Amino acid sequence: MSGADPREERAEDEGDSMFGWFRRTEPATPAGEHEGGGRGGRGGDGGDGGDATAERRTPPRTGQGSGAGTGTAAARPPGTVAVPRAEWERLSALLDRIAELDKLESRLTALEQDAARREARLGARIGALTGLPARTESAEAALEELAARVESGLSRIDGLSRLHESLSARIGAGEAAAEAAARRLAEHDEVLDLMRAGQVSERTDLTDERALSHYAFADRLKALFTQRLPEVIGPRTAADGGDDVVLREAELVRQMCGALFGTGTGEPDLAELNRIVTDGGRIEPDRRGRRLLDRVGQEAADLMRAMSATGHPTEFVFDLPAGTTADPDRHILWPTCEPGRPVAFVVCPAYRAAGLRVLEPTVFALRGGQG
Repeated sequence: MSGADPREERAEDEGDSMFGWFRRTEPATPAGEHEGGGRGGRGGDGGDGGDATAERRTPPRTGQGSGAGTGTAAARPPGTVAVPRAEWERLSALLDRIAELDKLESRLTALEQDAARREARLGARIGALTGLPARTESAEAALEELAARVESGLSRIDGLSRLHESLSARIGAGEAAAEAAARRLAEHDEVLDLMRAGQVSERTDLTDERALSHYAFADRLKALFTQRLPEVIGPRTAADGGDDVVLREAELVRQMCGALFGTGTGEPDLAELNRIVTDGGRIEPDRRGRRLLDRVGQEAADLMRAMSATGHPTEFVFDLPAGTTADPDRHILWPTCEPGRPVAFVVCPAYRAAGLRVLEPTVFALRGGQG
């Protein structure tokens, strides 16, 4: 062993341990408990006295060396403090409590960490919920827009339904009128042929091919009036809606006829025709509708030039005397109109050439309950 003082070695081993002071104490043992020949302290002939730890942790006993025990406590090693046994036990219990507190501290730390993790997850959820009002408002706006579009669609469907009903009625009335007209036409064709033959034979200015071409013009006009114009104005008729689609269609066709043949210049007003069809730009025709509109304007211009090329005076008559009643022999009746009813207005004008009525006017008659 080195010559260093054992107490210094113990101090170096224990360092700054919080329990160093406790290790340097030993319980105080009553004098009667010591036996005469203990394993002895460091002095005397009782041996080397054991290791330093035994000296610090076990109560000192009487040595068995040359210094015989006298029944009193042997001399304690230097650096030790006598502690009563009760105090020793109390301190041991205190150490146990401290160990339990260490465990509790570890559990508390774990709980704090778990709480931090939960708080982080809760913060993430709150962040997600923060954007919920904006998403809700966006969804509400989208639903409102969808509702408006649905309402507009339903309105258009209602208009189309009314138009369909009107067209169905027109088809039924047209079929009946066509049958009646076919019968009357068969009866009148022979009479008309005889009358025209007589007129032509009496009028030297109507005996050439140019004069007979006016009847071909009349056929083209009739197809334009009854087929092309209702078709090209169809989108606006549906868009305008209203309770009486047939009446609205007749009014719009009348305006178109005025733009094509009522200008007084010998040329159709295509700008006015476009304004009527598009309602001043409110309605944009699709590609097919635009081609049909261009075709109608071109057809009208071609007819006007061809009529003028004959050299005969021509005119379009847009009016009838007040109080005129619809007569299939003198007028073309607009679909759903009944003979014998007062004429409300002329839809498509009559066509006259060289003083002859080549094409009868198309009229809209008041219906039951009107006028």
